[in-house]
Amino acid sequence: MPPVTAGAAAPSTTATPPPPATVDTAAPPTTDATTTARPSSSDCSPTESPDAAASPWTSEQTARAEEIGQTPDGLAVRAVVYPGPVDTGNPWSQWGQGAVTADGHFLSATGDHRGADGNSYLYDFDPATGDLTMIGDVLSLVDHQQGAWGYGKIHAQMVPGPCGEIYAMTYWGTRRDLVYGDGYEGDLLLRLDPQARTTAVLGAPVPEHGVPSLAGSADDGVLYGEATEPTSDPDGGSFFAYDIATGESTIVDDSPDHVGFRALAVDAEGRALFTKPSGRLTRYDPSTGASEQLEGALPGEFLRAATPPAPDGTVYGVTQSPAHFIAIRPDGTIDDLGAAPGYVTSLAMEPDGSTVYFVPGAHGDSAEDDSPLYALDAATGAQEVVVRLNPMTEDALGISADGTYNVVLDAANRRLFIGFNGAAPADDESFGEVVLVEVTLPPAAGDASAAMPPASSPSGAEALTCASWPATERGGDPSLATPDGLGSDQYWVTGPTADVDGDGRLDVLLVEWEASLPSRLPLNRAAAGNVIEVAVDETLGGGPGTVVTAYEPGGSGDPEQLVSRVEISPTQGYSGGVAAVARLGVGDRQGVDIVVTPPAAFEPIELPDVPANRRLRLPAGC
Repeated sequence: MPPVTAGAAAPSTTATPPPPATVDTAAPPTTDATTTARPSSSDCSPTESPDAAASPWTSEQTARAEEIGQTPDGLAVRAVVYPGPVDTGNPWSQWGQGAVTADGHFLSATGDHRGADGNSYLYDFDPATGDLTMIGDVLSLVDHQQGAWGYGKIHAQMVPGPCGEIYAMTYWGTRRDLVYGDGYEGDLLLRLDPQARTTAVLGAPVPEHGVPSLAGSADDGVLYGEATEPTSDPDGGSFFAYDIATGESTIVDDSPDHVGFRALAVDAEGRALFTKPSGRLTRYDPSTGASEQLEGALPGEFLRAATPPAPDGTVYGVTQSPAHFIAIRPDGTIDDLGAAPGYVTSLAMEPDGSTVYFVPGAHGDSAEDDSPLYALDAATGAQEVVVRLNPMTEDALGISADGTYNVVLDAANRRLFIGFNGAAPADDESFGEVVLVEVTLPPAAGDASAAMPPASSPSGAEALTCASWPATERGGDPSLATPDGLGSDQYWVTGPTADVDGDGRLDVLLVEWEASLPSRLPLNRAAAGNVIEVAVDETLGGGPGTVVTAYEPGGSGDPEQLVSRVEISPTQGYSGGVAAVARLGVGDRQGVDIVVTPPAAFEPIELPDVPANRRLRLPAGC
């Protein structure tokens, strides 16, 4: 079938899968009526559709996350309610999985669930500041006519592209009485550029269809989607491939036996998998244009969610009706990893493929079991609760965590993002508010360093934020209390610095002598470069007296290559105790050589090519 250019009229004929692709390696890839191209990931200039115009992100509505509890490991759990219109939701909800950007931000969306004039809203969460900011809405990006059908959901998962960009697909809020025309010709593909902070509308990949499912291969520069027709029941329509470089869509399969329309998987070779009847997976290879049905069947009716491929090529997934976890091996074998404890719609995998995180009860049942975040052992199928989140959201926010379609891991910075639909517990509803929960994870097993959150760069009045705790207040985190043994309330004259909020920048504690006045903790929000933090345990002397030096890569020991030098000390100023660690500012460098010189009884340790924004603990790691 000829390619469908985004925004063009819908095709009127069907065809068998296209023949093998032919790509001229000496020139940019091209797509014609018989070719499905695989653009190079090194080409970071994706073609705009003819009417695409990148709109700058806005920042008018922002809410800040607060700590609402801790995991059993004592790690922080933060949460924030999505800001936005309160009167338009029908109900206000979140249906799609977000994405982590290269700088550690988290992009996600919510929608008003409406048909006519339906709208979806895009958000950027900055973990360094805790700010969740609405960066735009779909109707403001298009020429929408009042009363025309709109874009009430972003149902498909967001997909990273080859150049750091993120792709998202709109979806109708409801298909009941849907009418095309007056500017609405089907659901739209969006490209979010975190570096430029813009959003571009790329048109409708398959006109007069909705797209509830999206996946992709960044290395191959291709997106895959399932496009359903609004009158189909159950869902029916097309499986398509979208060429990021050319902006063209190719209908790969529009046979009536395509089922599910809720999830695709992409393997390590860039091949896409979608579901046929009786739980049979079909695998499409864009390099040949051929499709083949895998041996064996799914333990459920169709695929509901999938991970990227693990290092060994395995793709982990979960089925629907019934919900079972599966492992799709590189040879096409499907292993059943056991039943899920409820309806699961989103999976997040550790990069080494050892663990898959999930939350059951997606469509409103999660709070009945206190909204547990699970870790699935990919080798054994064992399931373990990491933390139960509903008691925290109810106590701190007055909102139940009733279900999620959005579980995303930022492995580098050891945090999980979970978007919950919920409502006030007394409302007996499962939708109406959307809450973003951030769960801090322990360092990955065997990792000698834990990544630090990237520092953002606010300016102006936000450059320094002071939080005060009155002298009479006890508890909280952090807390100020009278030292044991003093006969009256008073504070020591000191001003120690520490990275209190864990964002990579030093904060300062300003201690008030007069007990009736508050002490202050200014949190550093100034622009900052990269940093490396080094600690040593008791086997190397415990830290004090240890000198940590950073050099340009390859320049260890050369004074002309010196970047930073710090001696670890457990004290600072008058009676001020600080953590016995060395913090080295390295500017905009992405990595340095580190030399750790403990006291004389120990040998120096050389660490070449240490990435920036890492915490190191020697000799055994964190």
